[in-house]
Amino acid sequence: MRMEAEVRDSTHLILKKPLGMPAGSRVVLDIFESGHGGENEDWAKLSLTMLERAYGLDEPDYSSAGQSLV
Repeated sequence: MRMEAEVRDSTHLILKKPLGMPAGSRVVLDIFESGHGGENEDWAKLSLTMLERAYGLDEPDYSSAGQSLV
């Protein structure tokens, strides 16, 4: 989910639209300053594209491969 917000003060954000999540839900934020957001967004999209290409749906399941090392 991607949201835009305005900084109210150092500990509060005003969201442009409601999250649609119950009170008390925890979220993780990636902060991009509006002046540099375009370039950062481009890099983030490129990174995601490359990860999707490297680990596509036709990729074998490696979830049990690391378990023998534990």
